[in-house]
Amino acid sequence: MRRLGALTILIVAIAGYGMLRNKPPPPILPGPALSFAADIQPIIGEKCSPCHFPEGGRKLYIEYPLDSYEKVKAEADEVMEQVWTERHMPRRKTMTDDERMLVARWIEQGAA
Repeated sequence: MRRLGALTILIVAIAGYGMLRNKPPPPILPGPALSFAADIQPIIGEKCSPCHFPEGGRKLYIEYPLDSYEKVKAEADEVMEQVWTERHMPRRKTMTDDERMLVARWIEQGAA
């Protein structure tokens, strides 16, 4: 009987973790128009350059280079998915929620 109770608790805990992990991202808050050069490039440069810059980085993710406006804009959907929706990147979790919000808002504004 104890095994059944422990098994039930384990199943509920795993299901609850999955539900928390797969929760939708918060809504992107409106705000003023953002500039890549002024608002986004400093974040990308600091938080993403160790792995996504072909020159000087560790070159782990060269299939998604993020070393220019054109490349970041071309990968905007993937950046949104990884930074905002899934929150997988950066892997070291160094990006603040405010920085994530700025990147997501810039993409929602058309990545201009």
